[in-house]
Amino acid sequence: MDTATQAARRLAGRLAFVVISTAIAVVFSEKIYWYIQGYREGFILELLWVYLAPTVACLWAIEHFHVRRLAPFLLCGAFFGFMVEGVIVPVIYKGGHWDWFSISYTPMAWHGPITIFLGWYYLRRGLIGQGWKKLVAVCVLFGLFWGVWSLYYWLPRNLTDPKHLEEGWRLGMWPVQDFAVFAFLCTTVLVVAQMLLGAGLWVKEFRPSLVEKLLVLWVGFWWFMKMSAANGNGQIEILLPPIILITFAALRAHQWAETGPTLYEELAGKVRLHRVLLLYCMPAVAVLAYGLAAVLRPSDQVIEAVTIYGIILPETVLGWILYLGAVLVCFARGAKMLLAYVRQGENAMRPPLQAEAACASASDREGR
Repeated sequence: MDTATQAARRLAGRLAFVVISTAIAVVFSEKIYWYIQGYREGFILELLWVYLAPTVACLWAIEHFHVRRLAPFLLCGAFFGFMVEGVIVPVIYKGGHWDWFSISYTPMAWHGPITIFLGWYYLRRGLIGQGWKKLVAVCVLFGLFWGVWSLYYWLPRNLTDPKHLEEGWRLGMWPVQDFAVFAFLCTTVLVVAQMLLGAGLWVKEFRPSLVEKLLVLWVGFWWFMKMSAANGNGQIEILLPPIILITFAALRAHQWAETGPTLYEELAGKVRLHRVLLLYCMPAVAVLAYGLAAVLRPSDQVIEAVTIYGIILPETVLGWILYLGAVLVCFARGAKMLLAYVRQGENAMRPPLQAEAACASASDREGR
């Protein structure tokens, strides 16, 4: 096989991997978060274009910084969230300069831990692993979270939200059977995606060519300028670069201490059909929770207490804890490795110094 053919096959493999990973991201970041979107935007097809550049950036960061541990991986997830909510849409600027809530929710509170860690990484790890009980437990717990979170869109504030009305979304409480069809369809996208990755479309390394990198940079810059023009208040230039700089500096510091295989190598493997079908535990439990709420019809005060004070605010605080903790761990690990290199260099210098001291002592004795 000639070099051109091999390069074409690698390009096709990377493209397929990116599209499948982006589809997973769209399901967790959009369809599970906003079930009221329904089937608009071609269900997920149009959103693939929106999420393509952030997904490629995240996948590249995992490879470039040799990520294989939890702390740097959480930073890659946060980086993905910053790209979505700070380049594609201006979510992190809603509260003004350095608003603690908007910076965390949703970049560090949803996109990082739920979309990238749970949706892209943990489910994949559970599918190729030996045990299945942990996978089922996580799917059941997330299904419960999914169903309860969906109640948030029953609140009156979401029924009259200008953005929701402008988008033409299907607002309010859906019939349980409609929500069930939607939830199972979302999960079917995940099942198909994982089956394709397990059938040979998973890559053991992700190294885009220079042309691919430039193309993604151009797409990201186009989204950035489009959003910056719409935002028009100068907050982007002040807020986004320091966040990215801190994230990349921490990833770079941790990279010095990393020598093992990347996550791409660790997550390579086949996925069996009976194992991937366990993912349907998520929509099954979500529908049960949603249906039970439809029968009980909790008051708006109860829904606010559960979704806002029980989910949104704790998630926001947790997002900051995960991000700052990951930054500190990465810098600490990098500093520890740097100190070890310094000590190793000092030890390497000791034999020559000892030899020089011995020679000097012998010279002194001869002189006497």
